[in-house]
Amino acid sequence: WSEKYWRKIYQNIDKYTINLTRGTDDHVEIGAPPVKTKDGWLFVYSHVYNYFSEEKVFGVEAFLTDLNEPTKIIKRTTEAFLTPETNYELHGQVDNIVFPSGAMIMGDKLRIYYGGADTVCACADLKLDLLLGAIDKERRDKIVKRYEGNPILEPDKETRWRSLAIFNPAAIELG
Repeated sequence: WSEKYWRKIYQNIDKYTINLTRGTDDHVEIGAPPVKTKDGWLFVYSHVYNYFSEEKVFGVEAFLTDLNEPTKIIKRTTEAFLTPETNYELHGQVDNIVFPSGAMIMGDKLRIYYGGADTVCACADLKLDLLLGAIDKERRDKIVKRYEGNPILEPDKETRWRSLAIFNPAAIELG
């Protein structure tokens, strides 16, 4: 994107702000950097339902924007496709949390790196075509497959700086 494009966005920031909450009690948190697909830019982010209550639910959602106009949402999930279910997501520094921090396309899959219970790093694979096909449908298909070796990083009592928790996993493409 050109400097001219970004200058236009900054001058009209309210016009380009994308509100992803579904209700006044919801909260959205940043997620993984966008991933370029053939259909558009795919954003994976954290949507927290009932954020201001004791029954808040962290979930991972996604939206797709136009390749040439990344502020234009083409379609988005209608609900979370990844929510806390396993022990390492349900119990930790802060219970009942999953939040994405990295994503990359690997062949026909989207790999999402995410934090679990503010304590461990984990990853999950999704078939990219299933996610893109289901992204705007009113259903929650089992399109996510958690890595069997999760958590991939967890607290290490032997290392002082890693003794309590592991935060913010990320992914980069090498080569």
